[in-house]
Amino acid sequence: MAAEQVDQESYLPESLGLMARDLYRALTQAIDARVARYGLAAHTCRYLALIHDFNGMTPKDLSTYLGVRSPTTLSALRTLEDKRLITRTRDADDGRKSRYKLTARGAEVEALVRESAVEVEMIAIRQLSPQQLKQFRSVIDLIRESLGDLSSSARISNFDQDAGDGASDPKGNNRERRSKHSVGMQNKPAES
Repeated sequence: MAAEQVDQESYLPESLGLMARDLYRALTQAIDARVARYGLAAHTCRYLALIHDFNGMTPKDLSTYLGVRSPTTLSALRTLEDKRLITRTRDADDGRKSRYKLTARGAEVEALVRESAVEVEMIAIRQLSPQQLKQFRSVIDLIRESLGDLSSSARISNFDQDAGDGASDPKGNNRERRSKHSVGMQNKPAES
């Protein structure tokens, strides 16, 4: 059935936004249950994974990468610092910037958290055939592509402003990397 033929009244209870939110909530709750033993929540674990994958990120880098506001990032970083999972150092070139890296304990916890997230995702997809999983990913990509023009015209990210002339589509590039850390953190993004 074509999108134009969807009856709006019957569509609302099954809207994409609600289904995506419910799926995200279910995944996050399952990960939260597993990482609670480390005193962490799924949203905080994303920062841990990114600092692992991209050692030396600044709070602004993290906020831009995850598409969240600075106060959210600073709160997560404080939590990780208080638990002695990350350390903060001043940037050698610009003393106003802070850079973060994992402590030895942080690296151990990050590996355990990543394992927990992968386990949750494997449970989530266990009833899907490889073809269904491929189709699901393809559908998600098509929906994101369709919405890309709307979101990029509605706002310009900090990443766009910082990237300068070399960034024709940083949202698309960011989206691919960000999706790998959105819930599962299963794959390390390619170093850039």
